Amino acid sequence: MMDCITEEAIEEVTVMKSVRTGGTQAVIDNAIGYFIHQDPGPILVVHPGKSEARDWSKDHFDNMVRDTPALSSRVSSEKIKDRRNEILRKQFPGGVMYVIGSNSAAGFRQKTIQRAFLDDIDAYDFSAGEEGDQIQLARNRTLSYTDFQRKIVKVSSPTIRGISKIEREYFKSDQRHYYVPCTRCAHFQTLIFSNDSQFAELASSFLRFDSENLSWVYYECENCHAKLDESHKLRMIRGGRWKKLKPEVTHHAGFHLSELISPFSNWLEIVKSFLAAKRNREELRVCVNQRFGETFVESKSYEIDEDSLLARREKYVNVPEGVLVLTAGVDVQPDRLEAIIYGWGVNHECWFIDRRIIIGSPERNTTWDELDEYLSNEWTHESGLILRPWAANGLNCVCVDSGFSAENVYRYVKRRQMKRYFAVKGDEGFKKPFIIDTKYDKKYRARFAVVAVDAIKTRIMDMLSADTKPGFGYIHYPERCNEEFFNQLTSEKRVIRKATSGHPKLVWELKDGFRNEVLDCTVYNFAAVALLNPSFEKLRSKWNDRVAAKEMSAQTQPHEQVSSDRAAPVAPPPARRRGRQHSGWNVKV
Repeated sequence: MMDCITEEAIEEVTVMKSVRTGGTQAVIDNAIGYFIHQDPGPILVVHPGKSEARDWSKDHFDNMVRDTPALSSRVSSEKIKDRRNEILRKQFPGGVMYVIGSNSAAGFRQKTIQRAFLDDIDAYDFSAGEEGDQIQLARNRTLSYTDFQRKIVKVSSPTIRGISKIEREYFKSDQRHYYVPCTRCAHFQTLIFSNDSQFAELASSFLRFDSENLSWVYYECENCHAKLDESHKLRMIRGGRWKKLKPEVTHHAGFHLSELISPFSNWLEIVKSFLAAKRNREELRVCVNQRFGETFVESKSYEIDEDSLLARREKYVNVPEGVLVLTAGVDVQPDRLEAIIYGWGVNHECWFIDRRIIIGSPERNTTWDELDEYLSNEWTHESGLILRPWAANGLNCVCVDSGFSAENVYRYVKRRQMKRYFAVKGDEGFKKPFIIDTKYDKKYRARFAVVAVDAIKTRIMDMLSADTKPGFGYIHYPERCNEEFFNQLTSEKRVIRKATSGHPKLVWELKDGFRNEVLDCTVYNFAAVALLNPSFEKLRSKWNDRVAAKEMSAQTQPHEQVSSDRAAPVAPPPARRRGRQHSGWNVKV
């Protein structure tokens, strides 16, 4: 790969890789060090965000400069106050290096670049603000140089098939795969995990293993059928060579790297990771992307069978034992309000608690009064204790959709925001945090949260489709949830559509003939617990103390009414002075 980066005829280099193959260090760090030392010029390094850019500059580049005498004599030490050496701008004889985040449109402007290095491009935002695709922006910055002078290097693990940027760039290249020789017959072959792999057509043999007890793992030679185990791998890798699938492409070199040919891991570990991930689609996606360096087929990822959800319903009436926190999500429609309450426990295991449909226009005060009455209910825990709203272990956070009748929603939450009521606005984005931002509405002075509905819906569907026993990230539903409920819960599908830029884009789309209020209310509950950000371990300890106190009280005073089962209301926070701005509302419980 380094030969291609320094070869004049190669203008672009693309590396679609798995983890533990040294992509960033071997391809980006080494190449940048070479050019600073041997052929200096203006360099642009693009990372997914500014924080990643700063981390790379401090943890990778500065350490490389410190440990390499040829570079430390050209780039001043980070410990010396020098305007030529800032975290995101490094100057050296003959050139300068800019380090930016992919979401910074300004970072691409007014720069003439000879060599651009784009790391982890599948983690980039869809666009650099309103400027467009970051790869094309980087190309445009290099147009002042001739084809033999400029260089564009892209490195990333892939994501979803048809969406992945690194996959798109790889298929434009000469598409090189690494072929290794059999230690018995010397036949060259590329190592593929299984016949379900993205590049399965390149091989007629695959990795073999005993899935029952993993007593053996080996690769079967496609020529002589020799059993090549882990002890043969290093010799095979050292004797390997790259083969181009499209040799007619002369200016763009592309490399695919699977962890099967990594000297830093072993085949048994890869197999164990795959077998563990098969039970959960989210984990399987990570395994396919990061272990095999292949794209995940999204069209098969969310075919959730409503019958399977009906079959996994459980028997519980009140608030189950594991619940420590209650949240509510409210969806606003022209003729009604719909509210759903969830309970949350350790490791974000959660339980559906209740659903209420309030008929009435959101323009009427009586509709909101009825919602208030419902949300003020006390809930009986399975232990016998009472959960009171806005008290310890009560209804701790409420998120109300402001997409319809926003003025009424703002008025409603404004009067209750000290009880952790939020208006919520949805925003697109699969790679954003659940809570993108928290702000105040300027007119009504009500606080609202901007939530990444795409990312939350993806998490919900992953949790619903997980083929695991109750535990981490599991959603429980009682027997009273019927088919219509689950139809609404799974009413949207994730599909690929073309954006205005012409590039493919992932979107959530409502299925024909379905309603989605249950899904929306569930999304708002996930936003509520993200806003609340509770410390579940501390809550569990306090809860166990309350249960123990109740049991002791019952033993000492068996004939008296137990009054300790009601938690004293927590005093609301002091009122904030008018006119003050607050940027964050993540409330620790």
